[in-house]
Amino acid sequence: RDAEKKALKEKKKYVIPKVSKKRKTDNSEYMKLKAEFMIGKVCPIYPHLPVKDIHHKAGRTGKLLNDTRYWLAVSRKGHIKIELNPKWARENGYSLERI
Repeated sequence: RDAEKKALKEKKKYVIPKVSKKRKTDNSEYMKLKAEFMIGKVCPIYPHLPVKDIHHKAGRTGKLLNDTRYWLAVSRKGHIKIELNPKWARENGYSLERI
């Protein structure tokens, strides 16, 4: 019985990764695509501010993360405005319905 308890204690605990292997690969690809995508872009909301973010107009789930057809390069301030005003963002074409 003691040997059994000792064996259980010595067994390494499996830690669930925060990010799956697939998502890790997708995130790496995302960073490369993002760097290329942002070159020469101007924020459509605040043109005087530098673009820093990618707004995913159709969301980021699954293959949408790296689908540049639904990307919008925006300043941080512009991105915050889009996220805090979803109705306005849809009306102005900055976001798409996700249902």
